[in-house]
Amino acid sequence: MNALKKFGGWGRMVIFTGVIITIPLFVLLGAAIYGFIMDRPGAFAGILWTLIIILVFWAITWVGLWMVSDTGNQNIMQSDLVNRLNELERENERLQKLVTELSQKK
Repeated sequence: MNALKKFGGWGRMVIFTGVIITIPLFVLLGAAIYGFIMDRPGAFAGILWTLIIILVFWAITWVGLWMVSDTGNQNIMQSDLVNRLNELERENERLQKLVTELSQKK
């Protein structure tokens, strides 16, 4: 986990994986378009399948980014809650000391 944080976290890993997956697919799409231009049979199916696969991988990448960003928000909220809890505990201690001082003065 520390290595993952060092390289930029989950979001950067998901983007990197999405780019690494889609670059070869764009090469495949280029080959299919070239085959279509050169009037090769079956090139249209190659273009169609490649576009579908690219869209599916992009959808997977965006869902991964959405999940990662949601996890990051939960971590931020959790740290905010911990900070707020610590603040309330300090305030509680201060008020308890004040109550004991006031009760001793009576």
